[in-house]
Amino acid sequence: MAEPPTLVLIRHGETESNRSRRFAGWSDEHLTEEGREGVVRLAKSLGLRGGRLYASPVRRAVETAEILAAELSLPVHTVHDLHEIELGEWIGLTESEVAERWPSAYREWLERPDQLEIPGRERLEEVRERAVGAIDQIGKAELSEDGAPAVVITHLALIRVLWLTSNDRPLAEYHSITAAHDELYTLLWEGRGRLSPVGNGSRRPLAAS
Repeated sequence: MAEPPTLVLIRHGETESNRSRRFAGWSDEHLTEEGREGVVRLAKSLGLRGGRLYASPVRRAVETAEILAAELSLPVHTVHDLHEIELGEWIGLTESEVAERWPSAYREWLERPDQLEIPGRERLEEVRERAVGAIDQIGKAELSEDGAPAVVITHLALIRVLWLTSNDRPLAEYHSITAAHDELYTLLWEGRGRLSPVGNGSRRPLAAS
């Protein structure tokens, strides 16, 4: 029986919204220069030989994938459902601006993120269903490949919900996952909707395959 595909989740490089603590959502912004440099450093540290890159269609993830692809000589495949959470009216606002305009909703987001429901904004359960579906799509494609780890370039919300899911932890713990730009979160895809974590989330480079 074939080994379960190994999927390495990476958050896109830094953007201006990340710097200013703005809710980016689907906004189509570029990486900062420091963000691009950070992706180059990450690419050099990965130690990959072979494998594939899968990316969210949002520009900051595509730019990250393009840098990794150039450094690692790997093909890139775009997967629509890897895109970031839909945030509705919060897009483009800072955390303090959201807290000022919608104090009760923002408080619930901090204290009970899995319970927050706002028109035009995805619920975390919806994000999880979409994210797991995207990973199922990638996992199935990887079954016929060479066994090298696949790198998945996505966003903060998706990494958080996927990591919680793989560890059988509730979405209420959403804010406990850092998912920094230089962290790796490695999963084994064991079949439809079934994920297993490898380690605890790591900043260490992958071993060469």
